[in-house]
Amino acid sequence: FSGTHVYSITGGNERAIGRIELDGDGAVIGGDQDVNEAGFVRTDIALLGGNYQVDPQTGRTPFRVTSELGTSDFIVYPIGNDDAILMSTDPDFIAAGTLRRQTDAAISTSMMAGAHVVFSSGANLGGNVTTLARVVLTEDGTFSDGRITINGGGELLDDAPLTGTATVNALGVGQATISYDGITEDLRLRVASADSWALLSLAQGQLTSGSGVRQVQQDYSNANFTGDYAFGFDQFTGDTLTLGVGDLTGDGAGVFNGTASSSRFREGIGFSLPSLSISGTYATRADGRGTASLPGVSDQSRYYHVDDETILMIGMDPGQSLTLGLTRRSLDP
Repeated sequence: FSGTHVYSITGGNERAIGRIELDGDGAVIGGDQDVNEAGFVRTDIALLGGNYQVDPQTGRTPFRVTSELGTSDFIVYPIGNDDAILMSTDPDFIAAGTLRRQTDAAISTSMMAGAHVVFSSGANLGGNVTTLARVVLTEDGTFSDGRITINGGGELLDDAPLTGTATVNALGVGQATISYDGITEDLRLRVASADSWALLSLAQGQLTSGSGVRQVQQDYSNANFTGDYAFGFDQFTGDTLTLGVGDLTGDGAGVFNGTASSSRFREGIGFSLPSLSISGTYATRADGRGTASLPGVSDQSRYYHVDDETILMIGMDPGQSLTLGLTRRSLDP
């Protein structure tokens, strides 16, 4: 843990994205963050200091960070040299997130040029909401192409055109304005690299955040959805939350099979559900967007290929806010 890292934290009625500067010797030496709390947004909140101590055997790292909002405690585990996962240990803040080392390369709007798959989730005044989109940025920050799919918050929007602009400064702090279906929305961006960034909605009354990842540009087809994938999902239906994990095997021709196990929570009470066998279909178009049916999980799903290994998917069933992330498992020994 040294240098500048970009983080994204999600918990309860609060979302935060930002950058944190670490000296490599256990001290937090700076940074700033943007916070959305129950739909009220504050930006450029300074990080004033803090400390951390890495366990050399396990990598477990207690973090204490002080900002203009107070002091927060976390446990962080490194995944590799550049990535980590984190969890809040404050008793009144149930939250988790990611930490990613920021690139040493010069950051600018032009470095973001290319295709990106964008995912966000949260809630607005109409209820829970999940969004999946693909945008292509030009070097001057214009979205030359874009499509957006939204489920929730009183809205179902499927593959609608999206336009907009984005700018990013040398610190990796960015601003974007997007327009779709007669709506204009401002976003805050925090760029870790040309391939990875976090986003936070600045819309009043909306509590959503997410991420963007660079898409490998190629002509996609059903053949790209082949092999074994693991997935996790969370599904909101009214006052009920269902969490689950599973696996899918795509045949490369539009048919997949798999299994899923899940637990359901309602009003503080949780119970396990029977394991589910999945047999469904999918269809992928050339830009990587696809439609799928996962009976028992989501009858109507939409996805985007990030590359040949990773797929991001959401459900489009009315009244359900469903998110899935699919990552291909290598079968090589």
